[in-house]
Amino acid sequence: MIKIATPVKPTESREKVMKALGNLFPDVEFSGKEKIGGKADDIRTLEVFIEKIKKQEISETAKSLLASCSDSEGKLRFELNKQAAYAGKVNFTDFDTPLGNITVETDDGDLLLESL
Repeated sequence: MIKIATPVKPTESREKVMKALGNLFPDVEFSGKEKIGGKADDIRTLEVFIEKIKKQEISETAKSLLASCSDSEGKLRFELNKQAAYAGKVNFTDFDTPLGNITVETDDGDLLLESL
């Protein structure tokens, strides 16, 4: 199971937030108003996200960071910068940004790490 969510601040355009999510996760169906979220059952849903990491040549950094976010059961939780996602880029963050972050959680952390 993969869960992706992000808040929509009053100063943001919902359409732009949807575009940011769609740039990294085009196969996930998102819904919501003040908080947009989506779920998927298949790790292949993250293929575009994984390809962007490879294209940006940050696979090793991403793998290291994601491994540190993994628990003993293979669950992963990490956050992405929403503004970078709007530009079609993957940018991991470990602090709160004014617009809020995109939070990704998956039970298939081991598969994601193997894909990088």
